[in-house]
This record gives sequence, C-alpha cells and structure tokens, in this order.
Amino acid sequence: MGGTAVPPFYISSIVRYNIVPDKYPDFHVPPSTGGFHLKFLHISDLHIGKSLHGFSLLEDQKYILEEILGIAREHGVDAILVAGDVLDSTRAGEDAFSVYNWFMTQASEFPIYVIPGNHDPAEKLGCCRSLMRDGVHVCGPYCGKAEKHTVEDEYGELNIFLLPYIKTSSVRHFYGDDESISTPEAAFAKTMEASEVDPSARNILVCHQFVVGGGIDLRRSDSEACSIFSWGGADCMSYGVLNDFDYVALGHIHGPQSAGRPEVRYCGSPLKYSESEGPKTATIVEVGEKGHVDIEEVPLVPLRDLICVRGTTDEILAQSDSFGENYVCATVTGDTENAREKLSSRIPNLMHVDYNVDAGRLFDSETAISIEEIRSDDMEGLFSKFYMLMMNSELTESQTEILKEACRRVEEGMQ
Repeated sequence: MGGTAVPPFYISSIVRYNIVPDKYPDFHVPPSTGGFHLKFLHISDLHIGKSLHGFSLLEDQKYILEEILGIAREHGVDAILVAGDVLDSTRAGEDAFSVYNWFMTQASEFPIYVIPGNHDPAEKLGCCRSLMRDGVHVCGPYCGKAEKHTVEDEYGELNIFLLPYIKTSSVRHFYGDDESISTPEAAFAKTMEASEVDPSARNILVCHQFVVGGGIDLRRSDSEACSIFSWGGADCMSYGVLNDFDYVALGHIHGPQSAGRPEVRYCGSPLKYSESEGPKTATIVEVGEKGHVDIEEVPLVPLRDLICVRGTTDEILAQSDSFGENYVCATVTGDTENAREKLSSRIPNLMHVDYNVDAGRLFDSETAISIEEIRSDDMEGLFSKFYMLMMNSELTESQTEILKEACRRVEEGMQ
C-alpha cells in the first residue's frame, strides 16, 4: 500500500480516539504478528537553559536533543516519555523556552508525554494544553490524581499515568489538611487511590519522585537538587508502593539506574551537569503482554564532553592537545601561581579550576595565622592573608578592589 508508513502506536491511537492526522492519510491496521511490543523512549532531566561554571549549555542541549530524536527514529519508538525537569528553573528565560518549543515541535512526530519536575514551572509547561495537537500530552500542576491516558495494541489496553512532582505537604493540603497524609508513601497512596489504578491492567507511571529501595544505594551527583534531609527520608518513598505499575519512568537522579527492581528506573540526564557524573544513555523500553518489559540503554555522545583532570599545571598542559573542544575542569596540585591563566591560554573550554594545596604547608609555625592576628586584623587583611595561604600568591589589584567593595557592603549590612 502506498503513502506514509504509520507507526503501530499511531494506528492504535487512531482506532481508539478516531484521530485521522493529515500526515497519515493512508493508514491501515496491519494483521497481528504475535510478537509486537509497544516501544517507548524514556528521557528526563533535560534542564534546558542550564549553565555550568558560567558556560551556557543551550547549544550542547539542542545537539543532544537532536541526537535523542535520531535514536527515537532509528529504534522506531512508538512514544516518548519525558519524566520531568524539562527546564532548569521556574524562572527559565526566553532562550530556554525557545529550545523547549523547538524540541516539542520536533518531537511531536511521536506521541509524547511530559510531566513537570521540581525544577519546572508546571503552569507554564502546561499552559497551552488545549491548543496542543492529539498525541502531545503535557501534564499540568497537581490536581489530586495522576493524569491517565490509554492506548491499545494487540495485547489490549495500556494505561499511561502522568504524575507531576508532588510534595507530601502539597497532597495533604489538597485533601483538606488530612493528617493521615504524613509520609511520601501516604501522599502517593492517596494520589493513586484517586487515580483508580487497576493492578491487573498494564500500567506505566511517569513521575519525578525520590524513589529508593532494594538495599542498594543510588548513585548521586553534585548537580541533583536534593538535600541531605530529602535523602534522610523526608521526601523519599520506597519502590514497594509502585507494584501496580509494569514500568515506572523516573526522573530526578542524573545517573541511569534502577531503584528496587529493574522496571523502576531513572534514565538519567542526557548531559553531564557536574564533574561527578559519568557517561549518559537514553532508555528504550518495550512493553509486551502483562509482566513482560524489556529495557535497553543506548549511549549518548555529546557535542562536547566534560573532562576532569588533576595534576600540576605542567602535567595538565602536557595533555591539553587531547582535550580538543571538550569542557575541562582541572584540579591543580603543587604550585598554583597563575595556574588559571596558564591553563586557559591552552585549553579553549576551561570551565573550572580547583586547587589542592598541601594542608600541612598551611598550618606550620611559619605560615599559621595566630589568634592575636585574627583578633587585631580587619576583614580585608584577614582575607588577604587567607588567600595567600591557600593560593600561594597575593591578590591582584583588581581582586583587591573587589574585596574592598565586598567588605564595605558587609560592614554596611552589619550596622
């Protein structure tokens, strides 16, 4: 039959919702092959608009999003699941929204399901929901239950539940300050009860909660907006409350990994957003009959990698030709004098320089600052001496002027 080939997921949507997109005028329902699985691309934590050490990552983000769309096409996915933190801030600027709009436009060749994470302005992400075409689903702010979408394949119905990032306090307040909603598990259970999840059906959940369990510590990075209090239990919930779902598409943690069971999965961020992060992947999920889920990780190759190096200034410079256009974060040991200037002259995308100074040298009898000096010296003098001890060099004239202005403002604020 001639015309544009139709992905099976679109066919099921057409059958269920009587949608006849202009771009698929010659669709038909193929006979069952006995082995067809719905295939999803799971991504999260795009953080569009994020900067790292003063470097805008918008170009890198658009590049990796193009790569992700290429993977979706190459693997023939039937839909894309975006598990929150689409934007980096609730105050995202026009340039970030421009890239977001571009991505949503390009990705709309697939059905796409998007939820807001803790970084996202939920109202803004979903403000044009009524104008979006069939197949584009952007979840709005929390409304007491998860948003449900149902599609069909040869195994019957598959429910996709979209849950925006929720806090226990928000759920308790929504339900009239119900005191029984005092834990993340209780808040989630109340929300799922209102969502009427059928455990016997095939169910997928897209959410952005802190899910832990299985006796395995999650691999975390410095870029995740999560305090020690959250990981201590205030915002965490056990993976055991997710048993009604065949697959849980999680966001928030930036390293790809599972929580408790393989089907409760963080796909990770598509780019490195801190020095502590490793290689990135996109997650392909195939859902067959009830209880049958296959997961595949596809490597992502960024426009520019984030490389961390450590050594003396000369040792790092000796490697500089191998860095190319990649971003570099350097930890300098030994003599640190003018290290940044020397490194930046040879490394075009030097993001950050840290210094590892021998602590023993700082506090010997010749260099230690006495209690008497601390008591008698002013703020500017103390900082100048501290800088000398840490950096083994004196403040420049411009740095001294900045310090003077900072001290003046501090003193004015204390009056």
